[in-house]
Amino acid sequence: MLQKAGINKRPPFISQDLAKLGETAESLLAKGAVKQHYSTLANGSLSTQIWLTQRYDQEAATEFREFDHYCGASVVIDVAGRSATVSKPNPGTLSLTMPAAVGEVLVYIASAASLDQKVGVEQVLKQAKDRVAGVKAAGYDKMDTANQAWWRDFWGKSYVFLPADAETLSIQRKWYYYLYLSAICQRGAYPASFKGNIWSVSGNNFAWGSMYWGFNEEPMQHSYEAANHGALQDATLRMHLKNYESYKTLARQQWIGKETEAIFIEETRPWNGPEKVPDSIAKDLLACTTPDGAGPMSPALDLFRLVRHEHMSRWQLPSGYTGLTTINGAEKAEHYWDRYQYTLDLKTLKGSYKMIKGAAEFYRNTPHLKPEADGFYHHYKSNIHEHIYGAKDTVCDLTFKTQKGEAIRLVKRGVNPEVLREAIGR
Repeated sequence: MLQKAGINKRPPFISQDLAKLGETAESLLAKGAVKQHYSTLANGSLSTQIWLTQRYDQEAATEFREFDHYCGASVVIDVAGRSATVSKPNPGTLSLTMPAAVGEVLVYIASAASLDQKVGVEQVLKQAKDRVAGVKAAGYDKMDTANQAWWRDFWGKSYVFLPADAETLSIQRKWYYYLYLSAICQRGAYPASFKGNIWSVSGNNFAWGSMYWGFNEEPMQHSYEAANHGALQDATLRMHLKNYESYKTLARQQWIGKETEAIFIEETRPWNGPEKVPDSIAKDLLACTTPDGAGPMSPALDLFRLVRHEHMSRWQLPSGYTGLTTINGAEKAEHYWDRYQYTLDLKTLKGSYKMIKGAAEFYRNTPHLKPEADGFYHHYKSNIHEHIYGAKDTVCDLTFKTQKGEAIRLVKRGVNPEVLREAIGR
């Protein structure tokens, strides 16, 4: 909700526009999309209210229909305290214009979206309209009071005070600013991406793709629990738990070659987890990641890869910036373990233990881990993010293998056996 108050004798008029952003189906096909991408737009108005709905549909590029994509979205704008006129400057845009006048005017903006194909765009539009109606009925003062109470509670959870000099004061200001940005971006159903958080003004045109990037996310994710704002990480923890089975499939198809409890999380990855691929492609992928050296890609794999996003880690093979980065599963597992250590919440441990164990099982089962004559196991052919490629015994892999192994031992030894059995269901 936005409050706009005219305080001058002759204030300017106020105008709000709703327009479609994003690429057409034709432009996506020209870039090599395997299946047709459909995007449909509708807008409408009633009295002082305008709205926009968009529906996105795209079939999975393989026979696995569970990866078909759907998204229905809607935005509604309404006005209180002044008349408004609706115009249509072009087929894809509606404008809501309020005349210049002295006094207060309130502009209400609400949105809704769903990834569930059972929830049509009509239902999504109704949700957005209901939200606007609810806040209009509550009034600005009630909304403002609730907002102030929420922020008082938020800032009361922790603080830093670094008054020594200008440099430390700068650190203090950045700490608060960072938490503020996180608070307004990281509380949705899915975590905001590092590419502008929720302020993307270029539609679907992301220079580095729409994926989440491990190295870019970690500076954010590591701070929340220590700052007593663990709730800001809830969306990330939920997303990865939801994708657990897909991470298991990826570990089997591309890295290990057999069914285990291991998971593999890519450095760059989509919100709904890695794509399940046909067995023939999985066989070629496994050959590309072998520690014994990969030959050239098969023609089938090369074609399969070329029509997928170039910045997706699993398609950056046999070598590439992030194709062989192996530590992301362990990094994500660390966050679940941190949550338990900070909260001692057994319900959370019960739900997330499979992520911790899955990360450890990857290192236990990967053919990249080999015993040598010196009596030690060594880890071969992995990257450290984007600056070291195909290395042996990278510091990241060694560190996280030690930490996750210790976490498993701590869970088994340091938690009361009865509590542990309750937590992990064994």
